[in-house]
Amino acid sequence: MKVKTGDFVTALILLLFGALLFQRCCALRPACIIAGGPVFFPKIIIGIMVLLSLVLIYQSVERTGGKVPGAKARSAADPWQTLVLRWSLVGLVAIYLLVMPWLGYAPATILFLVAAMCMLGPTKPRNIAIYCVVSGAVTGVLYYVFGVMLTVFLP
Repeated sequence: MKVKTGDFVTALILLLFGALLFQRCCALRPACIIAGGPVFFPKIIIGIMVLLSLVLIYQSVERTGGKVPGAKARSAADPWQTLVLRWSLVGLVAIYLLVMPWLGYAPATILFLVAAMCMLGPTKPRNIAIYCVVSGAVTGVLYYVFGVMLTVFLP
């Protein structure tokens, strides 16, 4: 078993930081008690940070044995290709922001996420189907958290 020290230490620091922030959030006493009070959103962010820290700890430990197959991300050996890819993503974000008022939040976000994943990952039909499902799920979760639970207006 081999441990990636930098990732492991970073994950531990983030876990400790998350525990400290959670303790400080629990110490806050709001003037009125409501379901989605002022501490609700920070607790969500802290929970996500702790969960991702645990994933990083798990990934920082290399196990001996069989390799797990995974999709290869696109890599650009040429710095020019990397620059073009980065600016293409900036352009895609600009198009997303321009199209969102006409299409609305959900369709524009799903299209944006699928396009970004196709730019960055493999474009086999199976992967594109996965991108569509993941984009729909992410958009649905974001809409539920912000639009329903936190009652934030989404276009």
